Amino acid sequence: MKRRSIRSFLTQFDAGVFTGSSVEIQTGAGWREWLCEDEDLCTKTHTLANKLKEIIRADSGKNIDPDKCFAFFHNMQLAAGTLVDQISICDMQSGKTMFRIIPRGRKGRAELWTAENKFELPVACSTWEDVLRCMTNCYFSDYKRIVF
Repeated sequence: MKRRSIRSFLTQFDAGVFTGSSVEIQTGAGWREWLCEDEDLCTKTHTLANKLKEIIRADSGKNIDPDKCFAFFHNMQLAAGTLVDQISICDMQSGKTMFRIIPRGRKGRAELWTAENKFELPVACSTWEDVLRCMTNCYFSDYKRIVF
């Protein structure tokens, strides 16, 4: 997958580049893996891109530089059998994943996972608004600790 900055992706999204339902268009939007039907990807792209906009707006550049990070999407199955969508945010230069965000995961809860704790436990696991509040109020210093 070609790395494209979050800012570039969102500009293309707003211009309607990813509105087609073909797998080629949707993999161009950033889908890496999915278990859902191919025709569901376009709707999921719309939902996740809007969630990504909210994350970037809430973060205000503290943790995520939209010009130096890229994002991709997964649709995966949890152990309980539930399909969930995930946004991964990565450093453009190293390719390392910094954040994993599940807008609606286990028991319908939104989850924010960070590299700072090696993705062992979610930093936030509650409502989508709580995830956004965490991105607004937390500074992940070198992704090793959270400073409130």
